[in-house]
Amino acid sequence: MPLSDPFAQRVATIETYLMAPPFRVLEISRPPDLELMVRKLLSRMAEAPDDPHAWIYSSAPFADYHTFFESVIEVIGAESARAASDLDDLGIVLPSPPELDPDVDDGPVVWARTAAHYASAVAEALTDDAGSLALILEPGAVSDRRAWGWAVGALAWYGTSDWFKLIVIDHDQAPVVPLDGGVADRVVRVAFAVSPEEIEAQIGADLAEGHLSPAESRQYRLLAGAFATSAGRFDEAEAHLRASIETARETGAPIDRANGLYNLGNLYLRTRRFDEATTVLVEAASLSLDEGPSALGAMALTNLAIALHRQGRLGEAHESFAAARDLFRTLRHVPGEAHVLDCTARMRRLEGDDAGARRDWVEADALYGSITASHLSEVREGGRAEIRARLHELDATAAG
Repeated sequence: MPLSDPFAQRVATIETYLMAPPFRVLEISRPPDLELMVRKLLSRMAEAPDDPHAWIYSSAPFADYHTFFESVIEVIGAESARAASDLDDLGIVLPSPPELDPDVDDGPVVWARTAAHYASAVAEALTDDAGSLALILEPGAVSDRRAWGWAVGALAWYGTSDWFKLIVIDHDQAPVVPLDGGVADRVVRVAFAVSPEEIEAQIGADLAEGHLSPAESRQYRLLAGAFATSAGRFDEAEAHLRASIETARETGAPIDRANGLYNLGNLYLRTRRFDEATTVLVEAASLSLDEGPSALGAMALTNLAIALHRQGRLGEAHESFAAARDLFRTLRHVPGEAHVLDCTARMRRLEGDDAGARRDWVEADALYGSITASHLSEVREGGRAEIRARLHELDATAAG
């Protein structure tokens, strides 16, 4: 079976959903590393010459009901205004965007109904040979998942047109729209859970096609470099990463270049090119820190310390470790701080400083143990298990 088949099957499901009147919501679940790929797939569908649908994309965060429904009206209104001249030539007049009263009684229901009726009216105003009005919702942040699910379900419930379609992109496997809601039987779900081989094949196909924007090309090259590194194809990985860095230098922000340099530095560490790793990690850390405190900057400093240590530059290495730890502490990033201590301890063991290594590992264990957030329980338990295994090995060595 060709590697692209899983994507083709999902595309067919999406196409069927858009042309099937009974359904109102399509939920697409995808892991974080497929974010760009899923977005590109939908973009390719929308740009196809024979595609009849009107696609509208919104990444507005979900903060509260009023802001969410207002953003739905605004994004549809903005796209309608952009298409107004073309639609005028066809004799199509779209309805004007309504305003939402923030102080109305029973606000969420009224706002949902108003937004859904407006979107439905736009969908119905399109020509008879047009497809659906497909509103893609991929919020940058969701303050309350349950409330967001209700809001999406309410848009579907109050919609008056079968051609007003919602496409919700989510990184969680759990349903967005409540299963016990009134529109549960009008929801279609598609999961993008594919193997690394399938992802790499799709990345290669998209790069070969040559229709990526500079930002997309930069991110695809990073992904391709990561896959090639994992497979031990180091020359190929370096070529992809250097291409990503060059694209970032020409069209991206400094932080994009820092990200590429960080990945290239890690490749050089893996292939024991420590001098080159030092050069690019210094630049990665500098670019990142110029943008302000970040985990990327702290990780660049951590790996820079490792590169320096491998060259016997011990004093500089420990200074870099200390700077990385301070930065993680500033960010209140406990797992990151514990990771730096673990790396420092391993370097101390190489130096023969077992007492110093023990001190750092004990402190790292305490840091992992201080993590109380439920969603980080695996990080806490996994981190403590690794640290305690290292301490056990240290004790066994000392006991002879």
